This record gives sequence, structure tokens and C-alpha cells, in this order.
Amino acid sequence: VRQNLRYMQVDTDMKSIYGFGLSSPTTINRAYVQSKEHLNNFAVDTQAQAKVKTGDIDHTLLFGVDYSRMRNDINSDYGSADGLSMTQPQYGNDVVNINFPYKYLNRQEQTGLYVQEQGEWNQWL
Repeated sequence: VRQNLRYMQVDTDMKSIYGFGLSSPTTINRAYVQSKEHLNNFAVDTQAQAKVKTGDIDHTLLFGVDYSRMRNDINSDYGSADGLSMTQPQYGNDVVNINFPYKYLNRQEQTGLYVQEQGEWNQWL
């Protein structure tokens, strides 16, 4: 019997102002997004292996179960930012308007079973 175990934690903090389209021939429309995510993932895989012989054939049998669980908490804000002049850009003092706060909890859980048989006869697989 053998077992593999894995745990992962990821924290993400992202902010972005990006252009999308023009409001005039010289001004770029801009949008804003801010996102904080906290992700946890746990996985375990347990296996049992046995060797048996039936007549001239040697068998290696593998039985296993794997399980994983994931949780991702997402807190985001979407909105708009001041336009940016393409001829006289002013960087730094960006005013943002949050129009759409977004909170989401994503969960995933799965369990799997597997069986494998490997036979050998006179040194042939």
C-alpha cells in the first residue's frame, strides 16, 4: 500500500486598468478590474498493489482511489477609469469608478477509482 498527498495554497492580488475602444479620435476608453483570490487544493491518491500467478502468467494488480477537493474564493471589482489622451497622456492619477462588485465561491470535489492489471508470460508483456 502506498499513498501520495498534496496540498496547495495560492493567494492572488491583481489590479489592472486597460484600454477598450475610443471615445473620440484621440481618447482611449479605459476599464478597471481588481481581483483578490484565495485558492486551496487538497489531493490524496491511495494505491494497493499485489502480485499473483495463474499458471505460467505472472500478474501485477493495482487498485486505487483518488480524491481531490478545491475551494477558490474570488473577490473582484469591475468598473471604469478616466479616459486617456493619446496626444497628451497623463499617467498616475487614475480615478476609478466601481460599477460591479463581484464575489464568487468556486468549489470542486471529485473521487475516482481505478484498477490496472499487467500480465507477464515467459518474459513477454
